[in-house]
Amino acid sequence: MISRLRDAARLALPEGAFLRRDRGEGLFVTDAPARDPGGDWREKLIEAGFLVEVTGGLARLTPGAKWLAALEARFPRPPSPFCETLFRFAGLPPEKESLSLFALGVKAQEDPEAAARFDRRLRQHAAECLRLNGADAGNGVSACPSNPSSGAASAPSATPSTHGGGLYACALLKEVET
Repeated sequence: MISRLRDAARLALPEGAFLRRDRGEGLFVTDAPARDPGGDWREKLIEAGFLVEVTGGLARLTPGAKWLAALEARFPRPPSPFCETLFRFAGLPPEKESLSLFALGVKAQEDPEAAARFDRRLRQHAAECLRLNGADAGNGVSACPSNPSSGAASAPSATPSTHGGGLYACALLKEVET
């Protein structure tokens, strides 16, 4: 997976721009903004499925919904019990935490230290989403209040919650060879 992401990012970057693994929440960092401030590299990266956050002369790249959806599409049937538990979140729009978690999961494929952090964060986030969405609520149907911080209980909603969107793709990163 990381080589496909790296290749897609490199194709969009201006000549001479570096592409390195991000030490923060993203997957990659590049100096494309400094090398080609007026170029179309940003649009190309977005078209390739990346979220692009520019700060100064650097851009942080995070795999976006396109990459998570593509991985989920490759596994219409959960390949493991852990993935089966999180399959209820397949197809939901990924939330910010899941996108960050997905980037960490991709890094974990090359870095044992990242693998330990990924496993811990994935399990914590999965537990939180299952609790908030109700383990018996079915395909991500929310059993939590519209405003979780209010503490007020409400009846389960017939509208799927996006809390947990992207978790199935993150579980696939952990459980299968991508």
